[in-house]
Amino acid sequence: MAKLTVREKLVEAALELFHAKGFNGCGVLDITEAAGVPKGSFYNHFKSKELLALAVLEHYVKRAPVEMFDEKSIAPLQRLRLHFEALEDRQIGWRFERGCLLGNFGTEMSSQSSVIRTALKSALIVLHSTEPGAKGLGTEISICITRSPFRR
Repeated sequence: MAKLTVREKLVEAALELFHAKGFNGCGVLDITEAAGVPKGSFYNHFKSKELLALAVLEHYVKRAPVEMFDEKSIAPLQRLRLHFEALEDRQIGWRFERGCLLGNFGTEMSSQSSVIRTALKSALIVLHSTEPGAKGLGTEISICITRSPFRR
């Protein structure tokens, strides 16, 4: 595995801390200590903790367990099951101590930061889009509804 850059270390450490303690539950010093980098290096990569939070959100969305949605040889309902099993595995790994970072940030940050609020909205649109060719939960649910024998 390639060695992480200082920026990547900061994003990874912040992701863990924001997810475990919340945005307001940790400071720049906590993040730099967790990343194993000098505090001064934080400001070489991010002008503020809020801008770091944007990078964390982007990283979190990219890591979302949606790869099963690409596997078109598997029925849509089974792909949904695989998605929720992946989410279950995450929760087990976290000992059920964390929720969805998007939901956590939404409750904690949406009234404090319009930048975070906009980023959360964009992330949710990406993950839940029902647009043709989109890769996410919304598309799979739409397919299942369309193919459902219970559909009117």
